[in-house]
Amino acid sequence: MSGKKTERIRKEVEIMEQNIQIMLKLADLLLQDNLITPEEKFRLKQLIQRGGPV
Repeated sequence: MSGKKTERIRKEVEIMEQNIQIMLKLADLLLQDNLITPEEKFRLKQLIQRGGPV
């Protein structure tokens, strides 16, 4: 792999990890505001961490 391609992939992975952290925080906030149940939060976090469709 070229250095540019490796760097691009590294940046994409970093952005994906940041997005996952944002979505997990959003699930926490939804539960705090009683917009989802604890069970829904659990399922939502599982889907986020697996990268599945929400």
